[in-house]
Amino acid sequence: MKSKLIGISVSSDGRRAYLLRLLLLAMLLVIQKADRVQACSAVTSSANSLSLVAANYDWTARGGIVFESPRGQRKQSIRFHQDGATASWRSKYASLTVSQFGRDFPMQGLNEAGLMGVVLVAPADYPRQGPLGVIAEVSWLQYQLDQFATVEEVIAHAGDFGIEKVSAYLHWYLCDARHTCIIVEFERGQPVIHQLDPQGVRAATNSSFRASSEALRSWQSSGSEAVPHGYQSINRYIRLANRDSFAHEWQLVEAIDDVALQGFTAFQTIFDSQSKELRVRLPNSPWQTLGFDQRSIACTSKLEMYNLQTGVWESYDYATVDRLFADATDGAEDLTDERRRRILDATSVVDCDDEAYQSHWRGR
Repeated sequence: MKSKLIGISVSSDGRRAYLLRLLLLAMLLVIQKADRVQACSAVTSSANSLSLVAANYDWTARGGIVFESPRGQRKQSIRFHQDGATASWRSKYASLTVSQFGRDFPMQGLNEAGLMGVVLVAPADYPRQGPLGVIAEVSWLQYQLDQFATVEEVIAHAGDFGIEKVSAYLHWYLCDARHTCIIVEFERGQPVIHQLDPQGVRAATNSSFRASSEALRSWQSSGSEAVPHGYQSINRYIRLANRDSFAHEWQLVEAIDDVALQGFTAFQTIFDSQSKELRVRLPNSPWQTLGFDQRSIACTSKLEMYNLQTGVWESYDYATVDRLFADATDGAEDLTDERRRRILDATSVVDCDDEAYQSHWRGR
């Protein structure tokens, strides 16, 4: 028996084989898209005279915004699901963060004490409860930047919170002004801290630290001279690990360019804990440098935002943030329109309790 399929005469067995090939092709395209949108990478300079972290943020949405977060602000984590007390705190340090979600939900950031952090999608098993309540994973990095100056402090408090998944499973790459770097992961509901050897590999992609390290050792023991190509997480990690040196900033830029995926790298950053500056660029655009010496981030200030598309500081604009957030979360089942609205409403409020200062800028 034969049937017509797309103008070709095929037998039933041939038709089944053809449909199977189409199914496999569709699955491959889905896997490749997942690899592309989870292709974030981070790496640290190797020279003692430099304290730089360079990173790619790879996602389907274009653009990004740098947000001010002031000292002395009272904050509370956004939550949707879990029981238990909601995490709340008051910021000790000011920070500058880069995000597509809104202020206080950073993808990357630097505080005035020199603590730097990068968010990367990775396998995780978050704790449900913690002694200080529950915090959303999208707020976890902001809390560290608000509260701590050093990696040692982050380690000491890594188990303070349960973590509610609002958007994704993550691990976090953090370094401080003393050139100490760690990767924070959560396995079986417990924090797992990987302290990175100053003379070893100080990089992270989207695989767990254990999986990345094992893959690197396997590749090294194979004796292969061929460095893995492509943008799968392990391949990017091995390429970063295989570089001779990160003693100069241009070498860091060269490294993140090598693992950036054309069409999916939303922005690239370099954080400098000594100068307290961040350098950021959009694809095919020049670097833009921002620092704390250019800003006066007090809690009574009317906070501004730096739109990477326009290249200027401007008043907080709810509509601009909303458009970028919608693009970044398009297709995310957990982030409904109602939940996105709650997040944006929360991030457009600045609460400086002791000076009775509260400003809401929606619609202004």
